[in-house]
This record gives sequence, C-alpha cells and structure tokens, in this order.
Amino acid sequence: MAPICSLLILYISHTLSPTTACTKYLGAGARTAFILHGPGREFFDRFYDPKDGLYRGQASFIDVSWPERARPVGAYPAHFKVDDYLLLKAASTNALYVKGLRVLSEAAKRLGRNEKALAWNKKEQQLQKAILENLIAPDGRIAYYKDRHGKLSDRSEVLGTALPILHDAVDPETGARALRQYPQTAVGIPVIDPFFDTDGAYHNNGSWPFTDTFFLAAAEKALGESQCAYNLALLARVVKKDGFHELMDMRNGAVIGSGHHRACATMPDTLVAGAYRLVGEGAG
Repeated sequence: MAPICSLLILYISHTLSPTTACTKYLGAGARTAFILHGPGREFFDRFYDPKDGLYRGQASFIDVSWPERARPVGAYPAHFKVDDYLLLKAASTNALYVKGLRVLSEAAKRLGRNEKALAWNKKEQQLQKAILENLIAPDGRIAYYKDRHGKLSDRSEVLGTALPILHDAVDPETGARALRQYPQTAVGIPVIDPFFDTDGAYHNNGSWPFTDTFFLAAAEKALGESQCAYNLALLARVVKKDGFHELMDMRNGAVIGSGHHRACATMPDTLVAGAYRLVGEGAG
C-alpha cells in the first residue's frame, strides 16, 4: 500500500520528477514504482470513454481467452475475440475505478491541493452516475458488462455485483435490489449468473471462496445481516489434506484447482472471515 500511496502523492503534487521522487521515497522499489507511474496514468486516460462516462477493460477477475490458450476460461461469450474482452465496460472494473478516484481525491486533500481533490471527486461522482445510467438492467440487477457495441450483458457477475456495493458505486437501494437477485447456494455463489453453456469449470461453472467472501461482505453491508457462518462454511469446503484449493465445480460439487500455497486467493480469506469478521470488523 505504501508504494501506491507514494505514487498517488507524486502524481498529484508534481513536486519532484517521477524518477527522483520514486528513488527518494521508495528506495529499492524505485524502479518498479517508476515503471508503474506511466501505466497508472494511462488507466485513467486511455481507457475512459467520454460518450457514456465509463472505463473500458475486462472484468476485474475474469480472465480473457484466446484460441491458442491451453485452458479456455469460457466466462465470456464464445464469439469474443481479444478486442471484445478489452473494449467492454465491466461493472466490477468500473467499481474499482470509483474507488481509485476516491483515493486520488483523498490523497490530494491530504496534500492541501484542494482543486485537485475537487476535480477527482467530480470524476468519481460522474462515474457513479454513469454506472447507474448504463450498467443497471431493467430488472434491477447489475449487469456483467456493457459490450464494445453498447449492448448490455444479459448476465451478472459476482464481483460485478459485490464491488459496486462495497465501494459505494451504486446507492444502497440499488445495491440491495441487485444483491437479492443473485443466487446463493449450498455449493457456493456462482461467478457468473447464469453460466455460459460451455464445458469445464473455472470462472464459468465455478464458485470461488475469495469471490464468495467479497459478495458476502457486500451482503452484510447492503442487508445488515451477518453472513459469517455461511462464509466460513464456503471457505471450509475447499480445505483438504493437501491444503487450500481454488474453487468448486458447481455442476457436481467437486473441489478443484491448485492446492497448498498456490491457492493464494483462498488462504487470506480464511483469515479475513475467521479473524476480522468474528470480532465484528467486517470483511474490508
């Protein structure tokens, strides 16, 4: 987190050149920070579409696929090509942009750069408005994405529902309505709803404990009901003798994916659910 905050301060204050400032504040991490500075600005410039106020880019968790990929993910339409993945406007990704804009505004405020803080805050509010106008389906669910041609997906996605609630990208009423429509089962919470009609289980046909945890944190926030026991049960189902595993195949309830230390998204969630949430501090 410290390198990220330093980069934000550098970006806003312009008191030092990126190279000098990164070296001064980040020491051994200077090279990495300097490399990230330019691409970080690109995220807010190049991917923004002024026509509808949304940011382009694949869904925050769902991998893209391509014909030569050894393990196709299958969590996007079968006809998608790489440019279709990258030019869509995902609910989960735009929710993260809301959070990013808020952090930039707060960083500017702490530096005493009030004009910058107001400018970032204005962008945040504009993006919240764009999400409500473009990514909420007529039935109230939060759509998975708006495609490159402007068509709203007829599916929803677990983080596309959870992150807008957690980061206040949508109002509480909209968030609660969308959350109530998303399925929760004894096997888990589906990454995509409904699933695509493809073989195999990974993001499609799967339930991941780490996305379950984000979703249930959003449920606690939106509905005011504890989800701790359910969350711990969903986490426990992927613990086997060889360690933590990545996901459940929702077609048959099988535990699949990497075990041991490689399931790095699952183990921290056990700590989040088992330590923080049991003492009432939430999953944030």
